Amino acid sequence: MVWREQSHGPGRPPDFKGRIEVAQQAVEAAQEAVDAALAHHQACREAIRGLSIDDHCYRPKDGAAHDTEQPEALLAARFAVIDQVADRAVLSQRCCAMIDRARRVTVDLVATIGSVHPELALRLASLDIPSALRAEIATRLVSCLYLQQVASRDAGTGPTRPRSDRR
Repeated sequence: MVWREQSHGPGRPPDFKGRIEVAQQAVEAAQEAVDAALAHHQACREAIRGLSIDDHCYRPKDGAAHDTEQPEALLAARFAVIDQVADRAVLSQRCCAMIDRARRVTVDLVATIGSVHPELALRLASLDIPSALRAEIATRLVSCLYLQQVASRDAGTGPTRPRSDRR
């Protein structure tokens, strides 16, 4: 209303309604982009958290033993989500290189997970104990001790390497 109260030169008055509509459309498009970015961010965070859950030789949820294919498939699905978000976000080469490095590390990790259970079976077979006890140790005791160690490490109470030794 202030514009109409002032004197102006010749010509048509500005199309305030049209300008407002264009600005509102721009705001709506920006809000949609923000919402999509937040959804991608959340999906990526969940995938990254999932990497640390899926990289164990025992399932943290119930203590059951993972076989070699299970963690590999779970980790591949997590990386698929991360790759999809990275492609949409057009990340820098440095960020993509870090994702690739994490992927390479998980290959070795899956190989380690695959070797844990045969090694455990070999060591338990060398003990002179009944097979029922051996099976109980393999299915319950070892997984409990493993998950207890993981929980204490995650809580910061377990043994850790000095920061200078970390890569």
